[in-house]
Amino acid sequence: MKCELKLVVTLAGLTLGAAVNAQQADSLFGDGLWYASVRTAYVGEISSDGQIVGPTESIYGGIPLIEMDDGTRFTFAVGREIFENLRLEFELSYLTSDTSSAWVSGEELRVDDLFRLRADVDSTLAMVNANYDFDQLNWWAKPYLRGGVGVADNDADALLDVEYNSAIWQGTTYEGQVLTDHAFPGHSNSEFAWQFAAGFKKSVSDQFDLRLEYGFLNRGEAWTASDDIDDTVVFSELESQQLTLGLDYKFN
Repeated sequence: MKCELKLVVTLAGLTLGAAVNAQQADSLFGDGLWYASVRTAYVGEISSDGQIVGPTESIYGGIPLIEMDDGTRFTFAVGREIFENLRLEFELSYLTSDTSSAWVSGEELRVDDLFRLRADVDSTLAMVNANYDFDQLNWWAKPYLRGGVGVADNDADALLDVEYNSAIWQGTTYEGQVLTDHAFPGHSNSEFAWQFAAGFKKSVSDQFDLRLEYGFLNRGEAWTASDDIDDTVVFSELESQQLTLGLDYKFN
């Protein structure tokens, strides 16, 4: 965790340092402009299913993967053009997502059991991005590419409901019972994160640009703390696609 935070601080320092040097040495970096940006994104999860791991799964098996619902991401970024067509920026963002609240059938011997996992997986991200603007294209809106690396602080917790209907419970105290609000306590972990996006920006005034982009984000993995029988909910690969709308303010 300390190494990842040190990486972000170093990258952010290089980003802002390059921008300051650009301001102090126009002969090297050109005229470049500072800007601030606010963005909001629709987040569609790709492979972020939750899985319960631990003694219960090892003994009985059949616990299904629980799908993540779509989420939302809010971002604030500050950057500067340091070379022609090239911008560096530092961004902070918050992404919130949760699992579907639908009941899901078990698998194998537990096909008649029903599961409902109500989990929240929220991420705070600090990223350093490089943006390349295709200003040489005389289009109505200017295309650009953006890539970035950084750290995601992922926080996960969950509640589990189970209806015990499978044949393996016949004659036991579990048969016909319902487990409600079984808690997996919250847990936070820091992960390496990376992203890539392509989009268009359009100047609407001397100081404002609108942007629309499609991108991909990988924020590592997340897991809850263990419950009272050492089971844990694991989200092994938090990958998502994003559709982002943003507004840039240029400090002319």
